[in-house]
Amino acid sequence: MADEKDKKEKGLGELEALRAEITAKDGQIAELLKADAPAVKLDLSRADKALIAEGCEVYGISPQYVLSTNVRDGVAVIVTAGGAKVRFSRDMEKKEIVPLDAVRVDGIIRKKVKAITGAKKK
Repeated sequence: MADEKDKKEKGLGELEALRAEITAKDGQIAELLKADAPAVKLDLSRADKALIAEGCEVYGISPQYVLSTNVRDGVAVIVTAGGAKVRFSRDMEKKEIVPLDAVRVDGIIRKKVKAITGAKKK
């Protein structure tokens, strides 16, 4: 009977040690997560917003398909939902600007694909 009691106490002691270790690890994880820098929200001026809007118009990008934008040194960088990354400044010549096709703007492929399964119809 004494052996069973000692085993239970030993088991409870191990369980408490494991709980303490898990709690310590949770604290370390929480500290690491706090250390990650939060996402920075850029506050754009009216001039920057106007430059971005002009760039979207020139490239044929609807504002709903814009994922991210930034303006640095008078150059607007626009990333679309289709994965295109374009740069626009008011100094650019017309021949430098090529409007994007629909797939690069919204990422939706519009080609009709033939089904490759099933027997041919006669």
